[in-house]
Amino acid sequence: MRGRGIWLVLLLAFLLAGCSRREEAEELQGEETQSSSAEDAGDEDSGWYPRGERIEGQCFDISLEPVGKVTFSSCWPGENAGENADAVFLIEKNGVVWQQLEGMEENNVRQDMKLDQVEAVSFFDGNQDGYDDILLIISYETDQKEDYAEVRLYQGSTTGSFDLERELSRELTEELLSPTIADARLYLRNRSGFIQEADGAQVMMVENAVPPEYQLELILENSDLWKWDEDDTYYMHHYAVTDLDQNGRLEILSASIQGTGQYTYINCYEVNEWGDGLDEVLSDLSDLGFSPDLIQKNLTVYIDRKASVYRYLADDFWRISAAEYRNTRMAVTKKDGELAMEPLVYEEVFASEDSETHLYYQADGTEITKKEYDAFVDSRYEELDKRTARLGWFSPELPLSFYDIYEVSEMLEESWSGFDLY
Repeated sequence: MRGRGIWLVLLLAFLLAGCSRREEAEELQGEETQSSSAEDAGDEDSGWYPRGERIEGQCFDISLEPVGKVTFSSCWPGENAGENADAVFLIEKNGVVWQQLEGMEENNVRQDMKLDQVEAVSFFDGNQDGYDDILLIISYETDQKEDYAEVRLYQGSTTGSFDLERELSRELTEELLSPTIADARLYLRNRSGFIQEADGAQVMMVENAVPPEYQLELILENSDLWKWDEDDTYYMHHYAVTDLDQNGRLEILSASIQGTGQYTYINCYEVNEWGDGLDEVLSDLSDLGFSPDLIQKNLTVYIDRKASVYRYLADDFWRISAAEYRNTRMAVTKKDGELAMEPLVYEEVFASEDSETHLYYQADGTEITKKEYDAFVDSRYEELDKRTARLGWFSPELPLSFYDIYEVSEMLEESWSGFDLY
């Protein structure tokens, strides 16, 4: 009887403890739900803007200096935020919000306009201070039913925060009537006082920069220099407007892949420093009898901030015979009016009916393993800033002389709009 009493006491204590833990768990769960809901709905006292779902295509996992790896999220306004509420932008690190970007107007509510879409996001070090900046292009509809495009700039800092440059953003918006990321970045690079000397890097200052639309006109007016011969219709020709060295002067690349060996041929012209014509960019890309395959939508680029050098990683596929080919991985740079390449590693492949043999080498002929081959470039440039370059290649079905001037102009504009480093 006495033993049964002890067991009843223990059972009662266990049940009470279980109820207590369940109540604590429910209370904690309620607190977490409340915190999450408050964050999503927005809280003026806490400074959080009301936000809804993330905007598809405008959220990125990226490494930003000096914060490191983060998630950048563009979000729609919260459901109950009001019809004039603006988009919300967050930087998250390790699953925690690092920073909510400041809105253009008080409480992130726009006057006389409604959000339409976040059109573009770009990350770059615009003032060459070693810290990344953020560029946004956002479209709205005014109360007069007119379209309005806004450019917004947030500058990075030593603390890892990204500070809204409100006046400069307004200037960008006023100057660029139909803004693209490429135009905004070019404007900033050419804007007197924005580009600075940082960490010993010699960065060119441009007092009277030629606007991108005029540079595109120059490229169009001088098309006889860079377009392929109208009689050369056997091979497909490719063109791209770029600013490979980020000096504010646009280039036009014209390229084709020819022959059974799949050889790439590239010509490059750049707007001259006076802004009244094009200069041919000297090149050593053909000294070895082949050129890298730059005709890619995306290329990895390693940026040396101190030397202001951009190394674009490109492969060159060279078919030696039906059963043998070589693929050379090289860094392509443009600096001081010259286009140069540096072979880094190469792979040789020998094919037979039953198998393939792959051999890997450094540029000097030293044989290496597949693992060493794959890691070589990142290891060599580990101190540099690794980014992605997007090139806006266009490949007309006919020679350009078959198109009228307005069609070619549109091709050039779209190509330039497609160029970006992020």
